[in-house]
Amino acid sequence: MQTLSQRLTNTGGMNPIREATRCLRTIRDKNPTINAFVRLRPDHAVLAEAHAAHLRHQSGSPASALDGLTFAVKDNLCTKDVHTSCSSRTLIDFKPGYDATVVAKLRECGAILLGKANMDEFGMG
Repeated sequence: MQTLSQRLTNTGGMNPIREATRCLRTIRDKNPTINAFVRLRPDHAVLAEAHAAHLRHQSGSPASALDGLTFAVKDNLCTKDVHTSCSSRTLIDFKPGYDATVVAKLRECGAILLGKANMDEFGMG
């Protein structure tokens, strides 16, 4: 049985590179106004993962049903390659050396982290 992402890829409706590029462009266009993201991963890192997912889909071997789909997490979840501040100036320079379990599991499935979403300080709002 094909996953939704496989069906979309096979019919030309889903392309991880195109979707990641579209997401990054939309975030860059809209974020100055809506301030939804506090940190973004570098475009080259996101697009490299999207390219790898695209190749897996093309070969018929996606990592999972989530392979190539993008996601974001709130700024209170640790991400080893993105600063985690919990939207607090106290932790502005904190860069964890590990991923939170949910982030690690999503990445193992081939999902692509775009960045960190804004939130109230320490999620206490």
